[in-house]
Amino acid sequence: MTKHKALFAAVDAPAPQQLKGNLVTQARASGTSPMQQEFARLLASVELLGSELQTLEHLHSQYRAKFGGALPARHAEQEALQRQTVVFLHERLQRPELSDATALTASARKAIGRAIVALSVHQAAQGDSQMRQIHDLYSSETLAKQDGMQLEELRELLSRMGVDLPELSDSANAAEQARGALDAIASQMRKAQEVDEQRQLKRDQKRETRKAAKAKSDPKVQAKLQAQSQAAVDAQRSLKNIYRQLARQLHPDRAEGDEQRALHHDLMSQVNAAYDKQDLLALLKLQLHAQQIDASAIHAVAEDKLKAWVALLRAQAKELTSDVQRFHMQMMGEFQLPYGCLITADELELRLKQATHELDEALHTMRSDSALIKTDAGLKRWAKEQARLIAQDDESLFSTTAPMDDIARLDAILDEIKQREPTRSTKKKRR
Repeated sequence: MTKHKALFAAVDAPAPQQLKGNLVTQARASGTSPMQQEFARLLASVELLGSELQTLEHLHSQYRAKFGGALPARHAEQEALQRQTVVFLHERLQRPELSDATALTASARKAIGRAIVALSVHQAAQGDSQMRQIHDLYSSETLAKQDGMQLEELRELLSRMGVDLPELSDSANAAEQARGALDAIASQMRKAQEVDEQRQLKRDQKRETRKAAKAKSDPKVQAKLQAQSQAAVDAQRSLKNIYRQLARQLHPDRAEGDEQRALHHDLMSQVNAAYDKQDLLALLKLQLHAQQIDASAIHAVAEDKLKAWVALLRAQAKELTSDVQRFHMQMMGEFQLPYGCLITADELELRLKQATHELDEALHTMRSDSALIKTDAGLKRWAKEQARLIAQDDESLFSTTAPMDDIARLDAILDEIKQREPTRSTKKKRR
């Protein structure tokens, strides 16, 4: 009968005739004591969180490629059509000899001018000099003036946050201001985090000092601290033992032929990665894969050793939870998903279809409008429609689903800051 090492046991134990290799399932089935049940629960939690993170990483890679293949060309065409439209309208208004000068009424010319401002502002704000020049011809305020006012407001708001805006020239455009403000906020957040970490370190040191002082006078506390310290040492020693056992078994000299040597090399890479991450579950699974342990022998693990593993698994579960949440938020922002949605392939596929559909509709409208405005009659109809849209304060003269840029991110941050700021009357009441 083949023999396997019982889980964490120092002696060999006979393997059951039908070995069930699912570590989590066996841990649940074998766990009888509270500590064994907690160990099984944490194994399951770590496995679930690890699987969720792996799924998110796979979806992110897959749909970043899909979005990247479907949207940029549409965005580029959209910007090109916008630019062509702005230039055509500008030339049409500046050179009436191109057509009958009486064909456009004053109200139509005014509507076209306002449309030019709305259509050119984004590219002008991004630094397109031609769009900036055209925009300023038809706007009641030049972008330089708007940028200057925005810069002052930005400095004032950031100063109330305790953030120093980097030196920017008075001619800095909105995009440059946004990047500067984002860099300043990020720098301030890093500094604040460093301060918090230093404070936490001091608190931890004081706490440890108090514990040490109390331990000297309280034998029970001293024994507890020693037990915790020993458990941590035991846990690290056990991890290292697992690593060494796997390293010995997967050594190239023990391989029979090139195929097995390549397999050993691949498994050893996984072992090294798992040990570097202190990933207990992965190491145990690799031991199971290498048939060094019996998954059904969880009941044979000593309670003190199991307690150390539980501490390691708790730390691993906490870190995985943080990673999953961070990745989730990143993907929601990157793919513009609804807040709080469950990120699945179906949800991402739906968002991709919506984004491409919105852009295709916008491009179809823009192509039609581009042809329409080539004639005076069409231009008059188009100008009338733009006047109606502007009257409704519709900012989307040509629909756009462009990805969130620095300006949009800064706007979101500043809106949140403004919402948190108390009003002046509230401040007075507090005083």
